[in-house]
Amino acid sequence: MKLLMFVPTSGRGGVSLVIRKVFQGLADYAPKDWNFEVLGQAYNEILEPVVYPENWKFTQIDPVEKLPPHPHQFRFLWDNVECFYDHLVRVAGDYDLIYCPSVFWCIRSREWDIRTPFVAHIPDIAYDEIPMGQLLEQHFRVATQLVRKRANFTIFLSEYWRKHATGVYGFDEDKTTVIPNSADFVAENYDPSPQEALRVREKYGLPEHYVLSFHPLWHKSPATILWAQRHARSISPLVPPLVMAGIGTEHLLTDAPVDRHITEVRKVLAEIGVQPDVDFFSLGRVPEEDIAGLYAGATVSVNASQMEGDLSGNTFNAFMAHCPHIYSDLPVYTMRIGREKYGYSFMTGEYIALAQRLIDVCADRDEARRRAVAAYGYAVSRTVKDVANEYIDVFSRVLHGR
Repeated sequence: MKLLMFVPTSGRGGVSLVIRKVFQGLADYAPKDWNFEVLGQAYNEILEPVVYPENWKFTQIDPVEKLPPHPHQFRFLWDNVECFYDHLVRVAGDYDLIYCPSVFWCIRSREWDIRTPFVAHIPDIAYDEIPMGQLLEQHFRVATQLVRKRANFTIFLSEYWRKHATGVYGFDEDKTTVIPNSADFVAENYDPSPQEALRVREKYGLPEHYVLSFHPLWHKSPATILWAQRHARSISPLVPPLVMAGIGTEHLLTDAPVDRHITEVRKVLAEIGVQPDVDFFSLGRVPEEDIAGLYAGATVSVNASQMEGDLSGNTFNAFMAHCPHIYSDLPVYTMRIGREKYGYSFMTGEYIALAQRLIDVCADRDEARRRAVAAYGYAVSRTVKDVANEYIDVFSRVLHGR
């Protein structure tokens, strides 16, 4: 059996994790007579190498080896959908099944010339919930309709997004399934021990107690976190300083030219009047080997997302490190983990509600730890092997016409 993994773009977040972890899971657990090949990108949208299983044959997709760096890749991807698709058409007949984890960049309006069974993966349809302008109307929504018509089967990360797809776009429920990610997608070689927490704290010069916001990209509403932190500390001296770390945070306290998102966060920082290295710490990109200790040393971690495809890496990292966690009450979260059992939810976008949750955690550390222990148990109950086996089941069903 010969299967093609078609990767027109790998992203840098959830899709990138699917590629890295699911593909390795398939390499480890798929039937021995299944042979996998990759037609795709060697680099993600921030020009990091994409990791594929060592024994898989890789072919670079036309037309280039490297995409323009974020955020310029959207225009490039849109302009080259035809090239990606034409390359796929040339090789599709050589395979028994095609799986695409980033389907929006291989679907186009003219006739679909691929007869090989095609499995699509849609991590979310968040484009319906965020302002994407012309790109939303002319590409994402059109592409979603075409996926519905052309894919033999579609995989979603959450029941929330599958219901959205069936209700808004008319996907056939019998041709869809939900395969959530597992915590070990993001928590590799994890060591959240007190010794590791101390090492990381000393490395970055952090205080003994801190609130952690990791990868606070624009859709994770860093402004909500900043205003909540300010409000909480004005009420309770128990709320410690804020640490922002990860992608983009290296630019928060500099004058370097940046995108609009970072500029807006800088304005909030100026308005609030933070004191760098006193009540606010900006770490920038953190090596993977430091992430466990960063979470393990935090008093609480915060995810103020306005949209997600599934539980985010921020949440999984917190759960695996026994770190109390506060999260937006997005349906994609509450449908999976509820509101209070494994952490603390707050009304999405409401900084005063988030501030109260920060105060709650800091005022009752025993209760916060109890929830963190429950969250860890939930996280380790599902692994990459479980996820990979569910993909294998889908591929088997499609291959055998079930």
